[in-house]
Amino acid sequence: WKLTPDDFRNRSHWKDYLVATEDMFAETDTPNAPWFPIAANVKEQSRIDVLRTVIDWLSDGYDLSPPPVDPALLKRAEKELRAKVD
Repeated sequence: WKLTPDDFRNRSHWKDYLVATEDMFAETDTPNAPWFPIAANVKEQSRIDVLRTVIDWLSDGYDLSPPPVDPALLKRAEKELRAKVD
């Protein structure tokens, strides 16, 4: 852990930081560019949550299901792989 005198000074301003954060959200959260708070206590889960949020936001109104497989390509894959491809 790296601990400096600034850490103690900054902690004394914690309430000010909270007010500034709330002000920032209130002034910059818009329908076209909303904020999405993500819990960050568990790094792996927070990264997954960020990706899900981005995908959900960008895909709103779009069908993200994969396109149908070209039957000719499927047939060739089965031949080349010598296996049934589903």
